[in-house]
Amino acid sequence: MEIIDRKTAKEIVRNALTEVADFSSDFEGFTFNMFHPFHTIVFLNYLKRLVNRTECSDPQGNTTHEEFFDIDLNVNIFHTWNNLTDCIEHLKENHFRLKSPTGKIHLS
Repeated sequence: MEIIDRKTAKEIVRNALTEVADFSSDFEGFTFNMFHPFHTIVFLNYLKRLVNRTECSDPQGNTTHEEFFDIDLNVNIFHTWNNLTDCIEHLKENHFRLKSPTGKIHLS
């Protein structure tokens, strides 16, 4: 996958939302009114984790482990979203690819 399209972005958001909310219908119009600060942090962290885990592909369509998707997320960005549609659109429009780090780090 060269980019995260809207369908994939919606699936990522849905999966992150299940970590903090119960829902049974299409969630795009849902607002964040019921979120407490704890829910916001858990949601953003899980959202970023899912974006990072989304597979990247090379130009031939083969999965590559040389790059990964990332996105800048924080509470200030979260507060610009009126509903989950805004979150989906933010993910779709603002994700980017980074080179995967090579080797292990040394902790001391």
